[in-house]
Amino acid sequence: HHRRGSMAVAVRAAIYDDFLENKMRAMMEAMLQALLIKKPEDDLEGFCINWLKEWHAEQDADQQEIAKLRAERNLHARRRDELREKLGLPPDMRIRIRQRLELLKPGECEEFPPDLPEDQREIVYSLSSEMCLWAREEGASIVVFNLLSFAEAAHEQIDSLELDQPTQFSNRITPQQRRVVRLICLELGMTNRDQEDGSLSVANLKDFVLRTKVELQALESGQTKVYGRGVSGMHRTAIENLAAELGLQCVHEGDGGDKTTSITRP
Repeated sequence: HHRRGSMAVAVRAAIYDDFLENKMRAMMEAMLQALLIKKPEDDLEGFCINWLKEWHAEQDADQQEIAKLRAERNLHARRRDELREKLGLPPDMRIRIRQRLELLKPGECEEFPPDLPEDQREIVYSLSSEMCLWAREEGASIVVFNLLSFAEAAHEQIDSLELDQPTQFSNRITPQQRRVVRLICLELGMTNRDQEDGSLSVANLKDFVLRTKVELQALESGQTKVYGRGVSGMHRTAIENLAAELGLQCVHEGDGGDKTTSITRP
């Protein structure tokens, strides 16, 4: 009887562990990411309840079936790669890249160098999509992040910004999440700026950027355009980015309300 009782306890513990690992962990990580992105200032409890309702609605039978089919596809792909390796066939680059990506823990990233051949770059993007990872070019390199849920939520938040509308990401986001936000801003043509408190601000300054770019492109050699009072820190960041893009010199002078930014064409 004692042995059967111990076995029952062990089985229940295994069931609980599986539930916490495969159900609760995914849900709590997704909720934490939503809190970091949305940063509700009022009625935190109400925000969490509404989020849980939406999350539950998304976990319907169709979504679960899709996840099941995706897992089966990944399993067959791994078995194919393992069988190919056992048969002594020529090394398959998909195997090597998959092995690198399978080591990614939640929140981590893997970088692939600029000189990666085009066929291998395609493999990286293909496997990233297959494995529910988020891949983007950063410079000439490819960076793969195990942050798909965060990236999708951040993309939706940034893409919904109206002209001159700002948003902010908490100072509690990780360095890799910060990189994801910057890459999304680059992709969508948004401006981002680190704040003194460690948070990351994003704004839709597309009209300002377009007008300013026309002004700066019109500068002749030796000419200077000065932006003085009334220009916010975010707008100055946009000016700096344009100066770097156009190969112009950028100089800041003064502090606070007296700060000026001078752009000169060499």
